[in-house]
Amino acid sequence: MLDKAHRLKKDTDYKRLLKNSRSCSFGALSARADYNNLDVTRIGVVTGTALSKKAVVRNRVRRQLQEIVRLLIKEDKIIKGIDLFIRPFPKAIGLSYQELNVMVVGLFQKMGVLV
Repeated sequence: MLDKAHRLKKDTDYKRLLKNSRSCSFGALSARADYNNLDVTRIGVVTGTALSKKAVVRNRVRRQLQEIVRLLIKEDKIIKGIDLFIRPFPKAIGLSYQELNVMVVGLFQKMGVLV
């Protein structure tokens, strides 16, 4: 689970990212990123009913993505001072943890947020 300091919590943060951020897609994931003027990187994973109507499926994908990002933050592989939110597409439902990990790393490399 992500530390509280590394979570995007406020609705205003998500709205700011939707308006003033750069977006990128890679495989079964889409993300938006923007600088936050803080010393920490904050992450949010958005899994709505467009992903799946079943909450169990949405929560599983969300937990896997949060764990992948948590480990990247722990290893200091993500640039500090960035707000990110990740949105998986329905293709992400059938993917294994390793496949999601490859997609997250590829997405972050494409966005330029990896150290």
